[in-house]
Amino acid sequence: MRQLKISDGVYNVVQESDLLRQLVDSEPDIWHAIAKWFKERKMKTIYSRFNSVKKMNIDQAAKVVSMLFFNDKQEIDEIVLTVDRALTDKFWSQNLQTITTIRNRCRDGMTKYEHILKRILEDSAEPLKEMRRTNEFLELL
Repeated sequence: MRQLKISDGVYNVVQESDLLRQLVDSEPDIWHAIAKWFKERKMKTIYSRFNSVKKMNIDQAAKVVSMLFFNDKQEIDEIVLTVDRALTDKFWSQNLQTITTIRNRCRDGMTKYEHILKRILEDSAEPLKEMRRTNEFLELL
């Protein structure tokens, strides 16, 4: 069975990890903790005035987060990293006001979640590509 626990490595890289740890310990399940973490962080931004943010239903948001795990077979660590990126990425922080829409499909057929995860994977691949280029250059010397 897949793990329903956020790894220490993820806690070490996401913003406001103390809040997330606190919510994991106090909320009824991990899905509610992640949904509430998103909402509380979003309420600290300029988007806190938006009704969609203020009135985000935590139960509906938690259901959507759980669907990422159970229906879409996403790992819990990737879900947390993707939610964190949705809040910190310049584009997605402006275009994802509520977590309840993260599974919605874009015009290209990919979900918002998949687009955000793709950006994470591409960004983490860049240092590896650069390292390979540097090593190939050094081998030529």
